[in-house]
This record gives sequence, structure tokens and C-alpha cells, in this order.
Amino acid sequence: MNITYLREFWFGEKFYNDTASHPHYYTVRFADRPNIDAQIWLTILSPGATFSGGAVTAIGSAAAGVKSYASVNAQGQIETHESTNWDAHARVEKVVDITFAFHVRLAWAKAEGQIYYWR
Repeated sequence: MNITYLREFWFGEKFYNDTASHPHYYTVRFADRPNIDAQIWLTILSPGATFSGGAVTAIGSAAAGVKSYASVNAQGQIETHESTNWDAHARVEKVVDITFAFHVRLAWAKAEGQIYYWR
């Protein structure tokens, strides 16, 4: 694999002190349909907790992953692929776009990633 370009991206620090899930998304669109390897990871995680009567009732969490991507198939048509898991990596040929997800609840967190363009 010949890596031709690196592209960084990140979600800024997020802090939530409630138990609702707060989703954030970042989409990268590609005009020239390159081949890519994309990765995302948490760089900060400090979960909180709520207590009632001396017992923990909720613990904070954060997750980062590839939500979806679109690519050009062998017939020249654009296909969209939705992730069903929190996949931290995707290798996509002839990519049209890729969307990353970052969800935080009752925590302080940050996520970063890298996109490797290859031939």
C-alpha cells in the first residue's frame, strides 16, 4: 500500500452532566473518489456517575466509531454502508463520503482520527 496523504480530524472536548446520550457527527466528502483507511479513537474519557441513597444509579460513557460511508461499486453505482457496531476502522475503495459518530453521556470526552489516502 502506498500512502499518498494523511488527513486528521477531531471532535472537540465535550462535557455533559446528564444521562442523555449526546450524539455528534462529522462527515468528510471526497470529490476525487480516493481509496482510504480511516480510524477514530477516544483521546479523553472521564466518566461521571450519579448516586441515589448511596448507590450508583448511572455511569457515564463515550463512544467513537464509523457511522457510515458511501462508495462507488464495480458497476459505477454509489452504495451506502451503515455500521451496525462501533467500528473504529474502515477501509474503503472509491469513497464518496464517510461519517464518524461520537456519543457522550455523563462524561468529559474527546475523539480524534486519521484518514490515510492510498493507491
